[in-house]
Amino acid sequence: MIEAVIWDFGGVFTASPFEAFERYEREKGIPVGVIRKINSTNHENNAWAMFERSDIDFAGFDAAYAAGGAGPRYQIPGRDVVALLAVTSGPR
Repeated sequence: MIEAVIWDFGGVFTASPFEAFERYEREKGIPVGVIRKINSTNHENNAWAMFERSDIDFAGFDAAYAAGGAGPRYQIPGRDVVALLAVTSGPR
């Protein structure tokens, strides 16, 4: 019988998604830290928060993330951000 499930998104058992965010930002010529800033700005009602609460679906998140947060200069698709959460190795 399963008594507990541990979700790790903070770099304890797997690599931190922040490393993936930074790598993506460098590859795309976006200042490092933009994704983290988007995710923490208006943290109750931004696209990230709405997606976490299931207020919007994946397609809605993809569009809302690209349209908001980083402004017209850095239109980051939400689908790219979700893909960056797929970490495969442990902490370094």
